[in-house]
Amino acid sequence: MSHSFRIAGVVLLAVMVGVVTHRADQLWPSGADWLVGCGSASAAPVPKPLPPTAEEVQKRLFGTCWYEVGKVVAGKKDPDGPLGWKFGAGEVENWQITGELVTDRMCGGATIDISRDVWRMDILSRGERGRVAVLPTIFKFEGDTLVWVTEFPGGGWYHQVDPTGNYKGRPNGFESTKQNRYAVHRLKPCEYLQTTPPK
Repeated sequence: MSHSFRIAGVVLLAVMVGVVTHRADQLWPSGADWLVGCGSASAAPVPKPLPPTAEEVQKRLFGTCWYEVGKVVAGKKDPDGPLGWKFGAGEVENWQITGELVTDRMCGGATIDISRDVWRMDILSRGERGRVAVLPTIFKFEGDTLVWVTEFPGGGWYHQVDPTGNYKGRPNGFESTKQNRYAVHRLKPCEYLQTTPPK
């Protein structure tokens, strides 16, 4: 082979290697670029929903009536008939059918505190002489169900308002047992003075 043919072969080989290298560079980006590309293809993290404000919770709680669809007291199903409830800032009302419609109103209303891990609701009842009794409770929403926990009915009222809301007998959980004697109410939205379970 002549010297000129050898030079031409070397040049051609160099050109071919350069073309392949150039194409390979186009097909395979650098490691950093490849990682960035893979990262951009992955799904972005879903942002957590913001917690509701006190105004939103109060609007939901006070904006409708509630009917008991289940009630457990001291670990046992309550044999008494269900109650309907209407919570408000000025008064709390309940009703029940016992041969006729019977209602009970607690002037003083309800206050809520959702600044804690477990939401609080205090029921205030003002007597004829202006004396106020307080029923400290807790609550939460599970879908369209209101879960509301009080002490054993009749045993949870305090006759002195504590500005801190730290009443000794306030429930601290949503399970009723024979030991804690909590009353756990499960309620669904209903119409005012409705006396049948919501559909």
